[in-house]
Parts: sequence; C-alpha cells; structure tokens
Amino acid sequence: LELDADATVVLTRGPRLQLAAPTLPELPRDWEWAVWIRSASARDIWPTPITLHSGVNELTLELSGPHELWVGAVRRHGNWNDEIGGGPELEFAVEEGLTSVTLEPLDSAQVDAVRAGIAAEDPLAPR
Repeated sequence: LELDADATVVLTRGPRLQLAAPTLPELPRDWEWAVWIRSASARDIWPTPITLHSGVNELTLELSGPHELWVGAVRRHGNWNDEIGGGPELEFAVEEGLTSVTLEPLDSAQVDAVRAGIAAEDPLAPR
C-alpha cells in the first residue's frame, strides 16, 4: 500500500452510522456527552459509551439491523468509566453502507436528569 502524504485511509468492518446531534449543553469538568448503541440482537451486552459531539458523528457498527441508542454522560478514568444515563432513548434500523440518524434536541428534563446523575456521582463537580 502506497499513500500520498495527505491521503486518508478508513478501515471499516461493518455498516456506518452518521449520527447528527444538536448543540449540546456544557457539562461539568471531566464529563462529556456520550451515546450507548447496541444491536437489538445483543440486548444482553452493555456497550461501551461513545463520545457524542455536536454536529455529525461518524461511527462504524458491528452489525446491520435494529439498534437501540441512549444518550448520557461519561467521565473516563484509564480503564474504567463513570456513566450517567438520563437522555433520550431511540430505536432505529441500520442498513448496510451508510445510515443517517438525527437526534432531537435534548429537553430540559433530560439535561437536568444527566446533571443530577453527575452531581450524585461527583459531588465536587462545579454546578
């Protein structure tokens, strides 16, 4: 394989998901918005949180078919995480190739639930 200096190589092993997220409110230090995505065929497996940024997030998934998604927050510590749920849950189907999903803006109750979870987990986090 020979590449030019400005070439980009993307290696994928499954269908791609383009996840469009609205502007996300700020969270306390060390916390970031995250999504958990799992295949409906693997309901017994709890997925690793994926950082969620405002705008378009490009992800590669393991399988096509029905999926579930949750929004919350995560604080990463080397080989373990603090995880807070509370955001919306969404079900959607992933097709082979590229599937696009747009998240609705978080409402104040969802943001408050995530922030309350952070306050319980991290009492020293700024409010």
